[in-house]
Amino acid sequence: RFAGAAVARHAWPGLRKGREMGQLQGTVAAVTGAASGIGLECARYMLAEGAQVVLIDRAGDRLRALCDEMGPGAHPLVVDLMDGNLLVAGTSDGPSAFSSCTFGSIVGPSSQLFTLKIDQQGNTIWHNHYDQPCDRTLVSAWQDAPQEIRLLAFMTNEPWASFDPPHRYFEVYDLDAFGNIVNVSSFDQEAPFYFNHASCRTADGDHYLCSTALDTANNTIYARLGHLTPDGALLSWTTLSHSDGYRPLRVFPTLDGGLLMISECYGSTMRATHLDTTGAFQWERTF
Repeated sequence: RFAGAAVARHAWPGLRKGREMGQLQGTVAAVTGAASGIGLECARYMLAEGAQVVLIDRAGDRLRALCDEMGPGAHPLVVDLMDGNLLVAGTSDGPSAFSSCTFGSIVGPSSQLFTLKIDQQGNTIWHNHYDQPCDRTLVSAWQDAPQEIRLLAFMTNEPWASFDPPHRYFEVYDLDAFGNIVNVSSFDQEAPFYFNHASCRTADGDHYLCSTALDTANNTIYARLGHLTPDGALLSWTTLSHSDGYRPLRVFPTLDGGLLMISECYGSTMRATHLDTTGAFQWERTF
């Protein structure tokens, strides 16, 4: 840390005494190797100068603890820049041994999840297909470490026991370093899910899920916000006010600690909605 501070002072004259701080106000900086040494000292300096700083390192736990200590202007991004392999996850229409589960008919095969790892030359290192009864659609995938891969999936259709809407829920797949299933857990909500879901990860490692729900009494849809832990466990659901007809398509974390949700509304307009993490509306634009 002493060596890092010395180099930082040489590289950043603003660290010398007598110079007014705040020269980076309104800017965004990204620092690699930011969990220790020169990278950490540079990140601290730029934060003190007023920048929003994205700290990049593979030491996830330490990086998040440092960002908590440094305050709301510090944002952790856990990445191993030395790992040239790419994790790919998605939804496939087959092959599947199961037919899709619908009321009164059988059509197939079911949509299923898959993961694969490819190297920098595009060669497949490993490939897995997760064959389950009924349809699954990938909502999100993330990797905290080589041995910790998680998938968030929407289970789109279960056999109907009556003419009521089918029971639909979310599943979290815990995978090992080679994509093999270690555990599968699930969660749902009191209102029936509809299609269209989007998820993002915030600086503290938590996930936020913008989901479409069905109001069967009024024959309409609306949006809900789910708060998930870093390992995909559900903490809470919040109904978003004034969200009748919204179909969330994408959601992004914002530098002020909130969320930006992009939605289709009644098939005719697109809306950008700025939320805080409790689901309260900050502003909205229609286009």
